[in-house]
Parts: sequence; C-alpha cells; structure tokens
Amino acid sequence: MISASFIFDILRMLATAETPLGPSEISRRLKMPLSTIYRGITTLEAAGYAERQPGSNLFTIGRMGAPLVQRYLSRFALRDVAAPFLRQLTTVTGDTTALFVRIGWYYVRIAHIHGTNEIIQTRPLGEVRDLDDGVAGRIMLANLPQDLRDRYFSEFKPEMPSVERKRLVQQLDQIQADEIATEPSPTHPDRLSPAFAIASPTGLLFGTVCIEGGALSSIATAEEIEPLRASIAELSALCSATSDKFRNSYDHLSPSSILLPSASAR
Repeated sequence: MISASFIFDILRMLATAETPLGPSEISRRLKMPLSTIYRGITTLEAAGYAERQPGSNLFTIGRMGAPLVQRYLSRFALRDVAAPFLRQLTTVTGDTTALFVRIGWYYVRIAHIHGTNEIIQTRPLGEVRDLDDGVAGRIMLANLPQDLRDRYFSEFKPEMPSVERKRLVQQLDQIQADEIATEPSPTHPDRLSPAFAIASPTGLLFGTVCIEGGALSSIATAEEIEPLRASIAELSALCSATSDKFRNSYDHLSPSSILLPSASAR
C-alpha cells in the first residue's frame, strides 16, 4: 500500500521545478506508478494546488500551493538576518544573490534577491539539489566534517565513478582552502559566479550565499573578492553570536534518512 504522503512529494516537486512537469516525468523521478501519480495530480488540481498548462498535460504549482512553500521557507531564521546582506551584494554586483541551507545530502534555495543586470539567472525558491551539483552546494560539502563528506560518497553517491570522485574531492579540498567556490557563469561564460559559506569560527555551517551571474572576472583578483567576502564574514559573525537560533534543525537526523525531490540530473 502506498501512503498518501506521495501527494506531498508531488506538491514539493511541482513547487521546486524550473519548468512545468508531466505525470510521466514525475513518475520517473519519484519512482512511483504512473497511475498513482495521475491520481495524485488529479487530487491536487481539484484542490487548486496544481495547475495544468493550457493545451498540455504539464503542471505547475497552483494558486493554493505557492503560499505553502513560502510558509515553509519562513521557518528558517537565516532568511531574515541574511536579507540585508543579500540586498547589499545584489546592489554592488547587479546580480541575483541567493541563500541556501543544507538538508541531509541536499541544499535548498530559501531566499533570493533579483539582480538588475539585463540577463538574470534565477531558479525557483524551494529548489532542491544534490550537494555536489553547483557551487552553492559544493562549498557546503567542502565545509562538512570529513566523516560526513566520506559518507556522502559512500551512502549517497556510491555509483559515482572513482575518477570523477577523485577530481571532486580535489576540488572540495581547494574550496576549503580558498574559502570560496566558483564556476563559470551560465549567462556570462567569461566570468565567474562565486559562493561563500556562512559559518562560525568553530566550523558550524549555517548556510551559503551564491552570487549568480558574473560577479567575478575569469581570473578573480583579491580586490574583487574581498568586499564580497567581508559581507559574508559580517553575516557569519551575526549568526555565530546566537548560533542556536540559526543552527540547522535537521542536523539531528541521519542525512541518508532524508529523501527530497532533487532537481539534479541522475
């Protein structure tokens, strides 16, 4: 028997998808029978939590579902304290600045401030991705204790080829040493998108901030990086002063016990 909780799995997937999804794709991602997914979508559509795209069999989050996502994200105290820093970084760079937290082996976008540059790269609030997918997640992975990092590969990504794993481990070590992760901007290939960890001096990780766009040149200089790093350092200090308030509320759970509908390709 399948628990009715699958309804919420479908709702989470629709809420965090970058594009409308069809029943077949949802069935594939959730590894559930297509008939079950159809039943779930029909229920959600009737209640206003899913919305069919005109002339298609594709669905997005409905008018009743979006407030649920916002209420869930508002539970993270980090959003409020980080908001002025996100606005400051967006003003300085012109790029969208986003805030993420770790949940298990995933990271979740809990806030963003849209940039003013002509080309704006934005993914949906609530989006879930694997920790090794993108700089916002990789800098989290780099800042995890070694035993947790090892478990990520052994428990969550055991199928990762050894060559790819070795290359990723080297990248994580470099990220940890540099205290910054970068990747080519999807909108400006000749520039870099940076991510920084929000952490205490003792290594307690609160979240990460990623500046999406092209905040840094392809050969980033200290002059470019330091103003951004200074803002994150100030935010980290504020969180560290009352660390219990911003501590990850999922840390008491085994990461492998948490299953979320990830947008990362598998």
